[in-house]
Amino acid sequence: MALTATAPPLPEHLVRRWTAQGLRTEQRPGWVLEHAARRRPDDAAIITADGRHTLGQLRDRADMISWALANGGAGAGDVVTWSLPNGVEAIATAIAIWRIGAISNPVVPIYREHELAFIAGQLRPAAVISATDVRGRAGCEEMDLALAAAGHEPRLRLALGAPAGGGRWAPLPQPDPERPPPALPEDLAPAPAHAPCLVLYTSGTTAQPKGVVHSGCALVHEAFSMQREWGLTYRETMVMASPLPHITGILQGLLVPCLAGARVLLTDRWDPEACVELIEREGGTYMAGATPFLRGVLDAYAARGPGRPQLRQFCCGGAPVSPALIEEAQRAGIVAHRSWGLTELPSATFSRTIDPLRQRAETDGRPGEGIEVEAVDDERAPLPRGAEGELRIRGPERMEGYVDAALNAGAMDDDGWVYTGDVGLVDRDGCVRVTGRLKDIVNRGGEKLSAREIEELLERHDSIREAAVVPVPDERLGETVGAAVVLRPGDVLDLPAILRFLRGLGLASQKLPARVQAVNELPRTPSGKLQKHLVLRQLGEEETRRTGARQ
Repeated sequence: MALTATAPPLPEHLVRRWTAQGLRTEQRPGWVLEHAARRRPDDAAIITADGRHTLGQLRDRADMISWALANGGAGAGDVVTWSLPNGVEAIATAIAIWRIGAISNPVVPIYREHELAFIAGQLRPAAVISATDVRGRAGCEEMDLALAAAGHEPRLRLALGAPAGGGRWAPLPQPDPERPPPALPEDLAPAPAHAPCLVLYTSGTTAQPKGVVHSGCALVHEAFSMQREWGLTYRETMVMASPLPHITGILQGLLVPCLAGARVLLTDRWDPEACVELIEREGGTYMAGATPFLRGVLDAYAARGPGRPQLRQFCCGGAPVSPALIEEAQRAGIVAHRSWGLTELPSATFSRTIDPLRQRAETDGRPGEGIEVEAVDDERAPLPRGAEGELRIRGPERMEGYVDAALNAGAMDDDGWVYTGDVGLVDRDGCVRVTGRLKDIVNRGGEKLSAREIEELLERHDSIREAAVVPVPDERLGETVGAAVVLRPGDVLDLPAILRFLRGLGLASQKLPARVQAVNELPRTPSGKLQKHLVLRQLGEEETRRTGARQ
């Protein structure tokens, strides 16, 4: 399907201002690797536990995938959906899609046939790319099931690993030392800078994930902002343990390293000890990720004993960040700082290594260049500094809209503002502090999970009449999924059976409730509105009773 901007157009005066400031340019993501490889073809670009790849090798690999996509019928404006582990193939695939003017749709590895079927039905991709082994699961088979459920037949299916599904899957091209990559047709070119080039799916208050559409110029501006604000240069060795299909992975695992000329260390499965071992061996200097990643890195360094870490800087965001964690990193010799944003406008705020520790620990930083952040009241009127309200943001890296245009109305206005659903304030120094959220989501280690989606699937179970899903505190992940359920008369709570049922629906394992409690009724207001804060209290009281009983 053809994707276009679905959001209200940005006000012309803002576009003129950002263009004059150099914040909106004609640079295209599809050329960043080509330009970097021409300058430094023999420089290391990607390092994994299994080896290293130069910029020239990465470009050749991307060109082979571009040729396979174009030869298989994918072209300018087409969507290519892909699900691959963190590695050289994933980065080459992302670049290859942009190189032919197509739209990249990476999906996170936790998504299974339930989510994949929704995405395939909405985007109708021209091509799909998957791994035969996705964290121990049969990735190509899951994709086949999802495509069948969506009633969609792509023109091309490419598999990393032994092709699955009979003749439907062709192998993802691999380098051949004896044969150079085929020349790409001269008419193949990246899409114009202001055209859609990326669709990422993120959960929110809707039952299904929301497709966020970004243009090339938005991504390039965002990457340059990160490079500038955090002082990232060709001397850096950046560490990426977050999944590449996240906005963090696309920007800091792909675009920023290419633009800065930095190397990137990639890990697929999160193993803090192995990651720190790789950092120390290869000289990793910068890392970004949600709270669990920083926690894991600090624990792994503590286990190694005294010594100054190679890692100098850690940007922490995507999940609630404790000031104590930033302070602990400082004591360990790592300058950690917070950043805030969302897939729709990725980095609204930045902290920097030169900022005072208290500011880095207790605030989410200041708005980046060209970014405006305001707290507003229930009528969406701006509040004075220091007053708490819903945070709204606007800037040159704002998304082009949701795939489902009906979702735009509540999220954006005609003045270019994005309403985040996060609650916070802007202090007298201009720093932003996020204090809570209006959104009905669970932020599990930086993964945003829709409470409504899980509720609707729980209520399909024969024994459950009503369900309410809330975030419950978790020491390692920050939050995890908790559920209060009202059972049908005569039924009893059977948690293993409920989890088997949800798995049978193809729900990602990260969305499975870690805690389920049967209640007589769900707390509601006189008008019938569910009171989620009281549901959370119900779960907390039950946990206290169980803890007391064990003691």
